[in-house]
Amino acid sequence: MENKFSKLKTFKPIRFFLKHSFLEQAFDMLIEQGFKLSGSCGSGTAGGASDLKPGVDAEENRWNHYNEFVFVRD
Repeated sequence: MENKFSKLKTFKPIRFFLKHSFLEQAFDMLIEQGFKLSGSCGSGTAGGASDLKPGVDAEENRWNHYNEFVFVRD
């Protein structure tokens, strides 16, 4: 009996960090190259009310967060 996964191509995952001013434009460029969004996650949103350290921007700290988007290409 043949394993149903034996014919699947396997590729080593590659991680890229996109630093783009306009996220929508970066996504459009990925889609134009044949990528599809397969998943996403995010962590951290509005920061707490604790006192800020000197030199830390209050607005930046308030919205400090991390987003991850997973794209795949067939």
